[in-house]
Amino acid sequence: MRGRKLAEWTWLMILAVAAAQVVAQQDDVPILRPKKQAPATLLVACDLACNWKLDGETKGHIDAGGSAKAKIELGQHALVAVTDDGLDKMEKDIEIKAAGQTIFRVVLQPVRNDRIQAQQDADPVYLREHAAERAKAGQDLYDQHNYEEAKPLLEKACGGGALTSCITLGAVYENDNSIFADREKNLATARALYQKACQSGVMLGCTRLGMTYDFGNDTDYNKATNLYEKACDGGDMWGCNNLAGSYESGRGEPKSHDQALALYQKACKGGFEWACHNLSNLQYPHQ
Repeated sequence: MRGRKLAEWTWLMILAVAAAQVVAQQDDVPILRPKKQAPATLLVACDLACNWKLDGETKGHIDAGGSAKAKIELGQHALVAVTDDGLDKMEKDIEIKAAGQTIFRVVLQPVRNDRIQAQQDADPVYLREHAAERAKAGQDLYDQHNYEEAKPLLEKACGGGALTSCITLGAVYENDNSIFADREKNLATARALYQKACQSGVMLGCTRLGMTYDFGNDTDYNKATNLYEKACDGGDMWGCNNLAGSYESGRGEPKSHDQALALYQKACKGGFEWACHNLSNLQYPHQ
């Protein structure tokens, strides 16, 4: 009996030691607590003096070139900035992805420039006053085959009364070879632009309009020759050259060697060099 109690006591002592060791081991392991997340802040800088809102809440005023801060939660936020005069506005959705500081720069000057330009382009007086300089800039770009940049300048110049720009703009539409081009629509636009110049007394417009009927898919030689004749009578030597070609070939006019000869001579003397070449071919066909 005494031996049994001793054995039980020994066993209890072993269990106590083991439990003490487990507790000691637990005390040695560091307790991991979640780290406190750093706050997120948004710094907004404005190139023009502006008033700003964040998620519909008014945040205050920022001086031109200055900035302001606000605490912010992670996720999507709506930022609105408006110039002091209330005329120019920028709205932007911003995603805050991480704690710390996020910088967003509000750029309002281009917005203001676009608004002012749109107002000016709606003013016929402004368009007329600046038509010549836009016509020159657009023509220079066209001559460099930079049609995309030339197009808006030519549109504004044409709208301002620079009729030669209407003709160049018509050529841009007529020769648009992009894969997305609507050829029929572009041709109709080109014809309208040539017609505008022609009716306003710019005879090159009549010549170019005639060429769309002479060489297009919907040829109308009578229309073409009538337009060439109008252009030639108005002093456009290209029109005289093309009218000569109509007489030479019999397209839209009865075939006439003498009429063609006289018109090529007129165009050649008028400075249209290709007419001199055509005149030589007509006079000396076998040389």
